Amino acid sequence: MVLFEQRGYDPYNIHKIDRAGEAGVDIECTRKGETEKLLIAVKKRPSSKDIAQLNMFANYSHAKIYVYAQPPTTRFRAEMSKLRDKVSFWDSDKLSSEIFSTNSRLYIFLVLENGFVQGLFQITLDFCRIYFDLEKHKRQAREPVKADLEMLNLLWNAKDRSASLNKSFSSLQTFFEQSDLSGIDEKTEKSITHAYFALLSKLCQNSLVPLKKAFSKFILKYPGNFEKFCVQTTDGSNWFYFLQNLPDLTPGYVIKTIEKERKDYEKTKDFLEKIGTRRKKTEEKENIGEILADVSRRLSANAYWLEDTVDDLFSIGLLGAWDSMRNKFARNEDHIGLED
Repeated sequence: MVLFEQRGYDPYNIHKIDRAGEAGVDIECTRKGETEKLLIAVKKRPSSKDIAQLNMFANYSHAKIYVYAQPPTTRFRAEMSKLRDKVSFWDSDKLSSEIFSTNSRLYIFLVLENGFVQGLFQITLDFCRIYFDLEKHKRQAREPVKADLEMLNLLWNAKDRSASLNKSFSSLQTFFEQSDLSGIDEKTEKSITHAYFALLSKLCQNSLVPLKKAFSKFILKYPGNFEKFCVQTTDGSNWFYFLQNLPDLTPGYVIKTIEKERKDYEKTKDFLEKIGTRRKKTEEKENIGEILADVSRRLSANAYWLEDTVDDLFSIGLLGAWDSMRNKFARNEDHIGLED
C-alpha cells in the first residue's frame, strides 16, 4: 500500500476491512478527482484453486495488478498466459524493482528489516527480556562469577566480532558520505545497493551470527554476570537507553513509521487547506549514497552498543563492576555518527 500512496493514490485495504466482500480485489486505489481505479490482488503463491478468482479479477473494467511472492503452480501460470492483456502480473522481483524506483529508502529498509537487522534485534531481545524480568521482579540478580579462561575466550570472541561490525559500518558510513552519487542512473543505483546487501550478507555470516552465538552462550553459562550488569547500569547503560529509545531498524518499524508520517501529513495538509496556506513541497529525491550512509550510521550505532556491552562484561568478570575498567583506562569515544 505504501508504494501506491507514494505514487499519489489513496489505497483502500478491502482484504483487511471487508474480507468477506473483497471479490478477488485486495486493495482498491483511487486518486482525488479521478474516476478510474487501480485494483490490486495479492497472493503468496497462486495455485489451481485461485484460478476462478483470477478470472473474476481479470473481468473488472479498471486497471489491474496481480502481485505474487512465490512462483505459481503450472496450471495457474497457464491461466496467467491467457490473461496478460487484461492483467499486469508482478512477481517479487518486479515488486522490488517498482518499490526501488519509487522510494529507494523504503526498499532498502524493508530488505534490512527482513534480513540483517533481525539478527541484531534477536540479540537485543534476549538482553531486554532479562532487563524486564529484573524490573518486574520475575528474577533476582545473582552474584557475578570471576572470569575464568572460558569466559575470557568467549568475551574476546564477542569483542572481536562486535568491533568488526562497528568498524565495518563506520567505514561504510564514511565512504558513502564522501562519495558523490547524485548523478548516477537507476541501474547503477541498483548495482551499488545489491553490492551493499552482498557485503551485509558476508558481515552477517562472519560477524553477526558468531556474535549472537557468543552472547547466547554467555547468558546461558554466566547469567549472574549479565544480571549484575543490568542492575549496575540501570541509569547509565546503552541497553537501558535502548529500552527507552528503540533504534530505527527493528522489525516492523519502517511500515509503522511510514503510516504515522502519512497520518501526520494528512492532518497537516487538512489544517493548511483550512487556513488557506499551501504546503511547500520539497520533493528532491535522496541519492543512494545518502541513504546508504544513513543506514550504515544506524547499523554502526547498534554494533557499538554491542561492543560497549562486551567491554562492561569484561569489567564485571575481571573487577566486579561495569565501570571499573572505564575508570582505570582512558577511552576514545570518537565513534562516527553516534552524536545523532
